[in-house]
Amino acid sequence: MCDVRTNLYRDVREALEANFGTSPSLFETYIPYSTRVGEANLNKQSVIEYYPNNKASESYIALSAELQIKFGRCE
Repeated sequence: MCDVRTNLYRDVREALEANFGTSPSLFETYIPYSTRVGEANLNKQSVIEYYPNNKASESYIALSAELQIKFGRCE
């Protein structure tokens, strides 16, 4: 998870791109920071089950789709 509003996020992103470029190894999807993720863990659920319309939930789903596109579907 990352908070895109912080300088730390921008600095880390710039360092990654400086070292690796915008190659396919970097993901387009990022998981935004959300307290709902912690609440879901406390309730022994995934954030997708606990709060499906949360931005973090939607981002985890998008990351899953991105992984399937880049690396193929796992059976």
